[in-house]
Amino acid sequence: MESILQAHPDIQGVFCGNDAMAMGAWQALVSAGLQDKVLVYGFDGAEDVIRAIGEGKVTATGMQFPKVMAEQAALFADEYVKGRRDFPQKIPVAVELVTKDNISDYIAYGEK
Repeated sequence: MESILQAHPDIQGVFCGNDAMAMGAWQALVSAGLQDKVLVYGFDGAEDVIRAIGEGKVTATGMQFPKVMAEQAALFADEYVKGRRDFPQKIPVAVELVTKDNISDYIAYGEK
């Protein structure tokens, strides 16, 4: 993020591949004095980013619901052991945008 800021000092927003990256981007923005000028978006729904959204540091995160993904994986593993082999190649998982407007509906990695 520091290198990006040096090459593009007029950047207005950054979408990070996960929430850990979002927190790192936030720290780089603070170091550059740009924390109030650049919007930061994460992806995962981690507890530290949920707090950071509430504090106005991070703009939003995409909540993935890993518990739902793990439950589905366990169900498919059970079916595989029982002989099933016709599983879909892709299984979409709903993602919800968590912002300061709806943060009270969420905890780390899920809904309240």
